[in-house]
Amino acid sequence: MNNPCTFRQKLCLLFFFASLFPVFQSHAQCPAPQYAGNVTVTQVTCPGNGKIEVSLVSPAVTAPDVYQFALFTADGQEVKSWQSDSTLRNLDPGSYYVYVRRVCASGVSDTLRLYASLVSLYRPVQLYGVYPSNAINCCNGNIYVDAFELSAISLVNSLNAPDIPANYVRPKQTNDPQFLNLCAGTYYVRIYDACDNYITRSVDIGLETRTYTASDISRRRISCDTLQFDYQISNTAFPGTTWIEWPDGTADTSRAIYNSTQYGQVSAHLSKLSTAYNPALPFPSSVPAWPVSVKIGFRDDCGTVTRYDRQIAEPGVLQARIEQYDGTRCDSVTYMVYLSNGPWGQFTSWAYTGKNVTYSVDGGATWAPLENAAGTNRFTVQRGQTYNVLFAFCGDTLSQTLTVPDAPPFLVSAAQLRGTGCEADIYAGAANPTGTLKVEMIQAPAGVSPFPTGTPTTPGSSTYVFKNLPFGTYTFRITDSSANCFRSEEVSATLQQVPLGIKLRAENVLACKDRARIGFYPTGNGGNTISDDRPMIVKVLQQPAGAGIPATFTVTDWHEGVYFPGQLQNIIPGDYAFEFLDTTGACPRTTSASITIPPDLMLNTDFSVTYTCDGKARVTTASGYQYLSEFGQRYVQPFQGYPTISFVTPSGTVLTPMRTGMSYNFPTGQTTYEFSGLTAQTYTIRLQLPESDTLQPGCSATEKVVTLGVSPLTLNGARFLAGCAGSAQSATLTAPAQGGSGAYTYSLYQGSVAAGNLVAGPQASSIFNNLNANTVYVVEVTDECGSATRLTTSTAEAGIPVFASSSQVCPGENVTLSVDAIPGATYQWTKNGTVLAGQNANQLSLPAVQYPADTGSYQVTITFGSCVLLSNTSRLTINCTPTPVVLIGFTAVNDGNQARLDWSTSSETKNLGFDIQRSIDGKIWERLGFVASQATGGSTNRPLKYTYRDAQVVAPTQYYRLKQIDLDGKTEFSAARSVAFSSLAWQVYPNPASRVIVLHRVSAGARVTVTDVNGREFHSGEQAAEGTYRIERVPVGLYLLTVREVTGGSRSEKVFVTH
Repeated sequence: MNNPCTFRQKLCLLFFFASLFPVFQSHAQCPAPQYAGNVTVTQVTCPGNGKIEVSLVSPAVTAPDVYQFALFTADGQEVKSWQSDSTLRNLDPGSYYVYVRRVCASGVSDTLRLYASLVSLYRPVQLYGVYPSNAINCCNGNIYVDAFELSAISLVNSLNAPDIPANYVRPKQTNDPQFLNLCAGTYYVRIYDACDNYITRSVDIGLETRTYTASDISRRRISCDTLQFDYQISNTAFPGTTWIEWPDGTADTSRAIYNSTQYGQVSAHLSKLSTAYNPALPFPSSVPAWPVSVKIGFRDDCGTVTRYDRQIAEPGVLQARIEQYDGTRCDSVTYMVYLSNGPWGQFTSWAYTGKNVTYSVDGGATWAPLENAAGTNRFTVQRGQTYNVLFAFCGDTLSQTLTVPDAPPFLVSAAQLRGTGCEADIYAGAANPTGTLKVEMIQAPAGVSPFPTGTPTTPGSSTYVFKNLPFGTYTFRITDSSANCFRSEEVSATLQQVPLGIKLRAENVLACKDRARIGFYPTGNGGNTISDDRPMIVKVLQQPAGAGIPATFTVTDWHEGVYFPGQLQNIIPGDYAFEFLDTTGACPRTTSASITIPPDLMLNTDFSVTYTCDGKARVTTASGYQYLSEFGQRYVQPFQGYPTISFVTPSGTVLTPMRTGMSYNFPTGQTTYEFSGLTAQTYTIRLQLPESDTLQPGCSATEKVVTLGVSPLTLNGARFLAGCAGSAQSATLTAPAQGGSGAYTYSLYQGSVAAGNLVAGPQASSIFNNLNANTVYVVEVTDECGSATRLTTSTAEAGIPVFASSSQVCPGENVTLSVDAIPGATYQWTKNGTVLAGQNANQLSLPAVQYPADTGSYQVTITFGSCVLLSNTSRLTINCTPTPVVLIGFTAVNDGNQARLDWSTSSETKNLGFDIQRSIDGKIWERLGFVASQATGGSTNRPLKYTYRDAQVVAPTQYYRLKQIDLDGKTEFSAARSVAFSSLAWQVYPNPASRVIVLHRVSAGARVTVTDVNGREFHSGEQAAEGTYRIERVPVGLYLLTVREVTGGSRSEKVFVTH
């Protein structure tokens, strides 16, 4: 050390606090807590409701001594400052250190450190959507809530309305996810979880006015004296009913209508229309008066009844419509007959399809029934003749002239297929065959003998194929024969080799990110330029630097269509040229092709994410699939449904939320995917497209760590502070919200949330003044999206302690005094009652302190609205009393992931030894062990050296100091030294242990064994990263706990079990 100083000479700044909350440990002895009998955790079932309770701290204390408790995270972040209450409340999930110290009249003891872990059992609402349905003509709208972990729903009168019955439009309901019979307007739907936290969504129910209409009545004959009536009620809403009221005063049974366009159909005999109906008379003269008047009735969902006057018109004159049904035969034709009363095809005269119709084609000499099949009437006549066809139906007879055409022409053809090598195929056949078709070769080039026989392309086909024919001209005779006709034609075709034609295309489909692929496109008719499964040699004439394509490769599996060779998968942009050789032996073919691929054709899987108040995440791709066609045309196609999009939580859980929407932008190729039911938190979002490169799985994927929306709404930073204006009963509550979506609204209730208990709010400020320190309050906060949470206060804090950056320093060093940074508070520091101008932060920096200029009493005034609090007073004194121990060096270093402490003294007088203390934040210290003085009787004038090792790594940075103890009990502290660690070793807590032991920071998969001193094994198994073992039934004694890491290393630690 360049400037060594003694414990009581140069290391001479001593701080004392004249309060119940002393910051610096005093010189007088104050026994430290030795053991905490029980650390009980209440797991987090609702946001911020976790608790840690410490009980049975020993030894027991009596007034004025008290125990105090503080809480820090495992990485050294302060959570709760020192308090007398042994229950630490309003905690989130996590790993914590609980520090316990004793406050005596003479000072503050060393600290005892305990470990506790809280896990989250909270199950927030996952909202997939709130869906309104319009009100149609009356108050019949509804709202449906689709959510998971739903506890209750209600309707309130505004987005941020306090959740009290006076603000309910519809009260809470627990078993029904929908609200019915709602009028048009804006509604605020509140969705609750099991903790009574809620989110609120605004939805609009539209008003839809509908005018119902009834169509005219249509009719059709279903027998000689029966009509079927049809009508339509349109523009209806669910549900509704309809009926017909007849002339005799009767009505048919009501029929329900369940969709927006419903057909109500009624069938009735004509005797229903008139009491004067005479079935003995020919139809329709049996009905004495046409038209017949009826009423159509309709009742909508609102109960409104509408009647429509309609008329059933007199059926018109019986007519016949003849259409060709089957004209494939060369000697005859089958026709279909449609009979109707009035012009066929009109809405009021649909065709009759009954089976009691007869016909005659010889002037009535003979009659036969029409063939009736599949709802149609048919008859067959010979070709090339004219007939006067008679039809008889229900006593009526009508005639129609029919001229039957001759057979269609017999058309033959022959064409080449393939021809890429030294041979080709011919397809020969005919159109309009009416009988048995025969195709035979009658002429061929020299050397083709005997003439080959063709085969139908498919069973029963009128086309035959002749395969593997040498090039030249071929002639075929094609005949069509049946019992009554025979037709024959000849046709020729010439075979020749098809030139090799290949164009190139490029696209980024199935490629990796920032890559594309090249495909071979065959030109010519019908793809006839492919090599028919022969190997094709591809020579690379040009490629950009870094493309890595082999100079020559062979294609063996190109059968048809566009072909993408594996050698051209995942290529980079640039100029490419290829030469193709079809290896056909005696008939080779060759060609070449080139393409320029621009950089913007490469696959781009980037995406952006937005999040809405209603819990919907929208993932929008930056682009889509890019194409450069074989004709040089550029176009883009959105990814649409091809990507797989997953959401991974920080704990590694892969979520597959419901995709509730997908939209495209075809000019840009962007696709937007909408997902519902995602809670606001941080996710790793992965977008994965299909790919063909099995050697690089996942090469088309893009991952982003995205915080959707905001973190959950919490009030964990709330402080309930007593002592406003010096009164122990006057308190203030500051409850700044964290997370949520901002624009917070606060309400404060006394005792419980009820209309009569509202103390203040709703308000934008998180500070509530003029409260009683001994009263329980409930603060509720909502954000701009309608989410809410609550916090119930406990006993008010009586006093705010001041902390210092270092307990003791040499003159000239820097000192920082501080109080808690409390949101919403303002600060003013004073020294000896005098305001320190400009010192308005929660920290006061004193650079290069000197005696006597910086001595005095320091205090800070803290203001919350109308509440003014005074912190405890800190007394700064410089004391230069000579010391019996002169420290000439003190270092702390990382030695093999352990802390090694080395210090030296130049002289010692009545020195008992040194307590070794450790801290993870430089504020709260714990005792590790004791190193006795090496001097005989504690006194010597010669230099001495000391060493101490700490193998327990609990934080990335750990602080160490020495507590020198005289034989008369007086103590002094050294300056603190820090040690940084690259990795954290595992730990076991507590030790000694009575009920459970916890292994902390053990690698997943490590093997843990517990043995007694005789080697008997009590436990063996693989360990998760954090594990708890119950030991109530393990006998009291000393045990060896051994951890064998998956990497092969091992370490053991002794654990003492007590009950």
